[in-house]
Amino acid sequence: MRVLFRVSVLLFTITNVRTNGSWAQSATAVGAGGTILRTDDGGDTWAPQDSGTQNALSGVSLVDDCTGTVVGAAGTILRTDDCGNTWNAQDSGTSVNLSGVFTVDANTAFAVGAQRTILRTDDGGAGWAPQSVPDPAPICDPGTVTFAGVSFGDANTGIAVGTCVYHPRPMQAFNLQVSFRTSDGGATWLFNINTTVAGFLRAVSFESVDTAIVVGDFVTGITPTFGARVLKTTDGGAGWVWQNLFARPFYPVYLYGVSYVDPFTATAVGRIYLGTRWEGLIIRTINGGANWVSQPSNTSDLLSGVSFVDADHGIAVGEAGTILRTSDGGATWTSPSIGTKAGLYAVSFVPSPCASN
Repeated sequence: MRVLFRVSVLLFTITNVRTNGSWAQSATAVGAGGTILRTDDGGDTWAPQDSGTQNALSGVSLVDDCTGTVVGAAGTILRTDDCGNTWNAQDSGTSVNLSGVFTVDANTAFAVGAQRTILRTDDGGAGWAPQSVPDPAPICDPGTVTFAGVSFGDANTGIAVGTCVYHPRPMQAFNLQVSFRTSDGGATWLFNINTTVAGFLRAVSFESVDTAIVVGDFVTGITPTFGARVLKTTDGGAGWVWQNLFARPFYPVYLYGVSYVDPFTATAVGRIYLGTRWEGLIIRTINGGANWVSQPSNTSDLLSGVSFVDADHGIAVGEAGTILRTSDGGATWTSPSIGTKAGLYAVSFVPSPCASN
């Protein structure tokens, strides 16, 4: 089963340490068939981990190198406290597909998914509680909101993004992009009507308490015009500045993941059709989102998730077991051999591998 949405998560700016010629950073990637992969050398080598499930895993968020949470299909939530040596299933209280997760700290996390689902835990996942999320009808058909991603700037300020379905008349339907925001740690979620136009919002990443970037894509018109969409907020999601990129008839383009690592630097990934072939899409800004420049991915596969630990070091993942890594801000991307063709949907990249402890 191909899950519609992917998510990438907010990470931390760090000081890097070299260990035996590799950057001492850990990452976890998740994907189809319960796949979990881990690296402790900045992405040079990867080892599989036992997830204990065959369900598709669509979101991952690490608190540190040894503590993290994974979510996926049929309400799957997994947690590790030992660097992934064991992943323990948690009771989500739902059977809907979960697409994204964000860990605020070792105790507090949020998971999002289909049917307007937002879950919160305050005890490391021992219990997950559904959050009250208003149904944005009549703008959206009742019950059609599906969340793709979630991120927080601090324990209180967060944004969840996704899509809904709207039927303006019988036999005619559109997908509309939707976003909700909270300023009280999820006690209340407010619908952002000013972001609701045709399209999909697929990922969100905070750089600071109030500043975040959201990415997605759209298709409009009888003669279909496709494009990528980037939104930026500097007030926790109340107001937004928009950009449409690569907009053109007939040629699809998608953005699935984003990592916003400092006030100037962010990277987004997806896929673009170039007329005769598909290409994995990587775009980068070094001026806070004012301008975006494409980078060579050297792959035709869709890239579903991306995660940077600083302006230079990042990892992107995608279809057919694709993993790309960079140590120069994306000027060059290399592809390590990982021994799997399973689709990879999300990645979380953090410092200080505990495997060396």
